[in-house]
Amino acid sequence: MKKVSPLSFSLPMFICLCIIGCTNKSNSEKITSQDSFTKEKDLVPNRNTALEIAKAIWVPIYGEEVLSKLPFNVKLKDSSIWIVTGTLPKGMKGGIPYIEISMSDCSILKVGHGK
Repeated sequence: MKKVSPLSFSLPMFICLCIIGCTNKSNSEKITSQDSFTKEKDLVPNRNTALEIAKAIWVPIYGEEVLSKLPFNVKLKDSSIWIVTGTLPKGMKGGIPYIEISMSDCSILKVGHGK
């Protein structure tokens, strides 16, 4: 698996947090600087959010071709870590993308691609 520095996730994670923060607030709620530090819910609350974050991380690393590893499998491990993987058709050789995302704070715990 290709190892990637945690620092390379700064921009995608910032974008992710902005998207999540904007979509979780209604127009009538005022967003304050404390909202990013005081949260009541998980930052990655569901499978769809985990999948979109995975794609946002994978594409800059592995290119658009990574999106062809359909269908994507999204599972929750230990009620706290989203694991997203790609698949390969039977008989096809190659690797699949893999990522672990913390449900609570959106941190990327592991990312890789098999050979």
